[in-house]
Amino acid sequence: MAFLGTLPADMAGKLYEACDAARQNGDDSLPFDLICDALRPAEPDLSEHILFGPAAPLVTEDAGAPAAGAILKSSLEPFEAFARSAAGAIVSDLESGARSRIAGRGVLGAALVEVFDAKMEDPDGRNAFIKMFGGERGAADARKMITLLCAEPELSENLYDLPDYIKDIDDDMLAALRACHEAVVAKEPRAELLLMFLLMERLDQHWMILRVAKAISNKQDDLLFSRTEFSVIGEMLLDEAAEAVRRLQLDSRTAVEPDKVIGALDGFAAITQGMTRELGIRKDGEWGKRLHKIRHDAASNMEDMCRETPDAIDKALPLRRVKLDGNIPANRPDTSRKPKPEIAERAVALCDVLRRCRSHANAAAFASARVRMFEEAERRLDDYSASLIDVIHEAGAEEMQNLKPWIALTGRAILALSGEDSHAVFQRRASAAAGKSSQDAA
Repeated sequence: MAFLGTLPADMAGKLYEACDAARQNGDDSLPFDLICDALRPAEPDLSEHILFGPAAPLVTEDAGAPAAGAILKSSLEPFEAFARSAAGAIVSDLESGARSRIAGRGVLGAALVEVFDAKMEDPDGRNAFIKMFGGERGAADARKMITLLCAEPELSENLYDLPDYIKDIDDDMLAALRACHEAVVAKEPRAELLLMFLLMERLDQHWMILRVAKAISNKQDDLLFSRTEFSVIGEMLLDEAAEAVRRLQLDSRTAVEPDKVIGALDGFAAITQGMTRELGIRKDGEWGKRLHKIRHDAASNMEDMCRETPDAIDKALPLRRVKLDGNIPANRPDTSRKPKPEIAERAVALCDVLRRCRSHANAAAFASARVRMFEEAERRLDDYSASLIDVIHEAGAEEMQNLKPWIALTGRAILALSGEDSHAVFQRRASAAAGKSSQDAA
């Protein structure tokens, strides 16, 4: 398939259309899915686009993204049409190379802002003008892109001098970020907040932008900071934390994905701890109250997840009552059928979460619930595994075949909950019991 990527664009496009049509018609004479994947046109690099380049890091397909710090992808095409209509000669010069791309963007921005603002201030034509962009959000996105064009060439020149990825902000990095801010805002004051969002995309953690904004605004606590133009950043970070907590809600209809749960916990903890550290959030302030609710919701969601784990183990590894010699009642693994995949996967996933969430239990205020449920889950797994070992001891060759999927599932659950050492102990005990059972049978 690699040679398909070397075809000229026009030939690849025609072949893609033909193969896609065959695929849609149910033709299975060739692997059309693979062929179409190889021929599918690559997404254009927005960072190189003459109009969208400065805004590229903020472009998203997520219609729910915060309006202040994002530009919808659906807004790009109407904006390009407007730019060509309002300043077609400048756009053509940029495309042909007759103007320097970065400096030319600044000229384009100056031309567009005059037309755009005049149209928005025209009471008779304003509604029709906004409709050209698909509505208020599209028009707002267009104004943001114009603002970034107006900030050129200082915007691109100063961003070019900064790392694409910023792990930490030491004094030298803070000085460089402040210098970038001063240069860009001197050129285009309205670009200040957009610049902060562009810088945020380069930071290891979004909350780190607070350190920059705090230094620029010279406001050291949440009350003063929330009254600056940067307050929208704090609100957006709190929204991010709240969204992370929402993803922690347990839903019996959907699978539990440990990596996503822990990722959401990481995001919640990073933002809430970062905001508290940088701004000293006061409990009685507006942000303090929001933060308290977010933490309460995080604790509630995680407690629910922790509480379900022992029950999930019981459902995945069921026991049945039997009577041993002497009519003594006992619990033994119910291996009369194979494990149910969905129930088994949910139990293993919850065990994994219960083990891995320990580092965030204090930050999210569910530490005591986690400890109780972890101990209960371990007890139930210990009881089940001990009983399973007894069954293995007594099993014949045919019964051992039925036991194998249960042994594997028990091992996975122990590994997920208690780690490699406990898993290794179980594996050794199971192997020893199986070996003894074989010897007894012989």
